Amino acid sequence: MPAPVCTSDKLRWTGFKLERFVVSGDVPLAEKFYPSHVIGIALGGKLKNNFPVTGGRRDVSYRHGESLLCPAGLSHTAYEPREMDLLMVYIEPGFVERAARDTVAGGRVEIVPQLKLEDDFISDISRYLLREAEASGESGVLYAESLMTALAAHLVKNYSAERLLPQNSKGGLAKHKLRLVVEFINEHLSENLSLNTLAALCDLSVVHFAKAFKQSTGLAPHAFVNLRRIERAKELLQKSDLTVTEIAATLGFTDHSHLAKVFRRCVGSSPTVYQSEIRS
Repeated sequence: MPAPVCTSDKLRWTGFKLERFVVSGDVPLAEKFYPSHVIGIALGGKLKNNFPVTGGRRDVSYRHGESLLCPAGLSHTAYEPREMDLLMVYIEPGFVERAARDTVAGGRVEIVPQLKLEDDFISDISRYLLREAEASGESGVLYAESLMTALAAHLVKNYSAERLLPQNSKGGLAKHKLRLVVEFINEHLSENLSLNTLAALCDLSVVHFAKAFKQSTGLAPHAFVNLRRIERAKELLQKSDLTVTEIAATLGFTDHSHLAKVFRRCVGSSPTVYQSEIRS
């Protein structure tokens, strides 16, 4: 396979990865298997895969919008990619199992192969991840983790061999746990906060934590963190002598343009305009 035209390698995503490949011309591809679960989505062109099935092997062709779900360790051969635009999402089994905690009976999760699939949820989440990778991860690790956690939960619910445990609605977080999480967020705004870290504070699976946190606050964890960062940025713009670039670094934004983009979306003006108005 040629080098990817887009990859998440440098984005500090843990437990999952994304790559986009664009191929033109005949490229022979050897049989391979991945240690991760793999989702492949045809964004354009045509691709053919050959899979081992009971009694032999099977060819499967993919056109725009069609996808496959290949469990970790399942070998397959891709060939005849004369014109191909392919999005690949890799999910480590451990990430799926952590997301499935309290959801399935037993610790391991067996994903059932789906050789050809049309699933709007998988396609939508994968494309959101692609946009995030193309934007150099500007929304942060917490946002990407939230997307992938939702995707992992969807795979477990719809494409695993495990028996799902009955789920009782537990409402939001207990007040003391919510206070603990909010205090932790406020103290670590400059860091790349992890959904796994926040869930561990409450001794919950990431899936249950994300749902309970949103019930308690009305916001997904990544949206809440962004809001707190913007609130802190407003305070610093009003009371400190820090530049916009320094404030962006202090609050964990990629750079001053990333801060400006999020600030404008939340406040309706740029940090510079806000500062001049508040101090006039």
